[in-house]
Amino acid sequence: MEGAWTGHVMTKYKATYLTIPITLTYDVSPRWILNTGPYFSLLLEGNFNGEAYNGYIRHHNPTGEKAYVSHATYDFGRKLRKFAWGWQIGGTFRAYKHLCVTANLDWNLNGFVPDRFLKASPSRYIPSTATWALLINSKKIRRPQTKTRTFNDNNKL
Repeated sequence: MEGAWTGHVMTKYKATYLTIPITLTYDVSPRWILNTGPYFSLLLEGNFNGEAYNGYIRHHNPTGEKAYVSHATYDFGRKLRKFAWGWQIGGTFRAYKHLCVTANLDWNLNGFVPDRFLKASPSRYIPSTATWALLINSKKIRRPQTKTRTFNDNNKL
């Protein structure tokens, strides 16, 4: 059935992608780094299903004939795109010597389902990520060097 839906919807979407970002970075200061660039993703596994209830669908257009629906399920997992691409932008702030805070926005430019599939498509969205990183210094810890001085009767403190 195809048409404009009015009613309640509960959707479950879960996807695993292998993503390769191409990132350009700019060091604004010793504590701030900005980044931007495209990314390319390959779908490894995905589900897109749910249920629609207590509503109606109008056939083919928003003013078409109403068909009332009390409860219906759907599974569009096979309709998910296998390849996705988009643009990302973000920044990193070095809060302390061993703590960085990173935030990124990713904009999917081709959608996770074909445009012809969903009329009011949620396929273009801006997922955001915020992460923190604890930096562990990989340099070898050096002990402070001590100078030894030998005292004899001629050298007095």
